[in-house]
Amino acid sequence: MRAIIDLDELRSFINSFGNICGQMRERKQHIHHEFRDLHDAWRDDNYESFSRVFEETVAEIEQFLRVSEMYAEYLQKKGQKVEQYLQGRY
Repeated sequence: MRAIIDLDELRSFINSFGNICGQMRERKQHIHHEFRDLHDAWRDDNYESFSRVFEETVAEIEQFLRVSEMYAEYLQKKGQKVEQYLQGRY
């Protein structure tokens, strides 16, 4: 088996991906808080309908973020192993 990897590119991706996921988490928390406050101003059947969709979507975003963090950690470990191999410390 053969692997081709650019460690600088991998590190750059991991950093960018981590930053984007962090920003998504912050924005998700912010909009979730704002949406809860909206209930005081929006009181009809459409709110309840949209609320269900909104909460499902927020849960899916949270699931994506959890999985993304797992893959970012996986990539980080892979990069470390490649670096050790290239430095002859395998």
